[in-house]
Amino acid sequence: MKLLIVGSGPSAYASLLSLSLEGHEVYLADNSNILGEKKSSNCLYNNNFISGARVIDRLNIYDDTLIEEGNDFPLPSKSFGGFSNVWGGTMFAPTNFELNKFSELNIDIKYYFEIISSNATLISSEEKYKSYEMTHREKKIYSNLKSLNKHDLEIYQSTTWLSKEAFEMLSNKNICNNCKSYKWDCNEEKIWNAKSFIKDKIDKNLITYYPNTKFESFTENNNLVDCQMVRDNKLFTESFDKVFLCAGALSTTSIIMKSTQISNVEMKNSDMISFPYLSIYRRGRKRHSLSDIFITSESENIKIFAQLYGYSKGLLTLANDAIPFVKYIKKLPNFIFNNFGGVFLFFNDSISSNIKISKTQKGLKLEKNNKSSIPKIQVRNIRKSLIKSGVIPLLFLKKYYDYGKSNHYGGQFPHSNRPDILSTDRLGRIKGIINVHIMDSSVLPTINTGPITGTIMANSFRITEEIFKKTD
Repeated sequence: MKLLIVGSGPSAYASLLSLSLEGHEVYLADNSNILGEKKSSNCLYNNNFISGARVIDRLNIYDDTLIEEGNDFPLPSKSFGGFSNVWGGTMFAPTNFELNKFSELNIDIKYYFEIISSNATLISSEEKYKSYEMTHREKKIYSNLKSLNKHDLEIYQSTTWLSKEAFEMLSNKNICNNCKSYKWDCNEEKIWNAKSFIKDKIDKNLITYYPNTKFESFTENNNLVDCQMVRDNKLFTESFDKVFLCAGALSTTSIIMKSTQISNVEMKNSDMISFPYLSIYRRGRKRHSLSDIFITSESENIKIFAQLYGYSKGLLTLANDAIPFVKYIKKLPNFIFNNFGGVFLFFNDSISSNIKISKTQKGLKLEKNNKSSIPKIQVRNIRKSLIKSGVIPLLFLKKYYDYGKSNHYGGQFPHSNRPDILSTDRLGRIKGIINVHIMDSSVLPTINTGPITGTIMANSFRITEEIFKKTD
């Protein structure tokens, strides 16, 4: 079977993980050049961060030709295959709400999440690596939160997906002269991404690679998919038996709209609030910028996921966008900040903003479709719990991330038991389309509050497995 995978992000990785490459003729089209990207041992924090996205500006990641609006909306990222930006590597199992949504579709997403996790290099903040474990300050906060015994509050050790190279360096306590973090933490390659996995398949000639290639549109003809793509400003067409769209929600939307009569869709979001906090505990000096504690809260139709970060010099650098005055104070001595940290609060999609995407002659037009409804009572309850644990939230410095700027969005073509032109079957196919399968966050039945990358990958792995079970 001649198969084309579009994109090189997490859903492409998971599909390739599920796929028997030797049994198929596999091609991959990507609007970047994996083979041309050079690894660097430079300090990550020497670079600037763009519009809150924690990515390296030298990679020229943004492809803004798709949208008419400015920076009020998320931009698709070339570097990570659409907008599948997994910088940060936070991993969290699907919540009960998420599991129930998939269960209604007769999908056991937990089973596939465990497969994805078993192929990952995961590390929890409870592990005893001296360069990674929580400081006394964060341990005390964690213990206090656990002791509250509130029925609507669950407390977890944070989990991060590290690159193999970073994981192997955890016992190394060498400090970076620039950011004062551990060198394994400030290296640009510290967090897992799909690039090295895919590059290995290309090097072994298991994949035929189309670099710097933009997938424009498709048509189905006699069980073949005719694909229109652009490389070096030249349009070319090639036919495949099947196409897997793993390009990220915005790029996938563009492809579907150019290829069908669909002219409007609504994209769901999990909105976020970020704010700093002041801790009454001071002991311990954290040297990495990864999160320490996860909190989930659920009541009625409101679900909240929180990530707590203890202070580090790297975290202060990442906070430039989240907290406007940081750029003026970050050069002050470390001891001034040892009592500080930061919190991300994510909200479920039913109370978050969403985006209307319309097809125009110029490309995609993004419009703010509805406002988020921040659950004030629940946020106040979390604030009280944090205060009881020794954390004073500085909510007057909060910043909102709505309309996709939290990086948690998709669901514009959700799986459905009765798919139509705005929903997909369990194989990611819109009604009337046979051999084009959507595999990224576009098909998630809910955009959950916690990190969605693992769920995206689990679902992509499942779709790929079921496709070939069906065709065998």
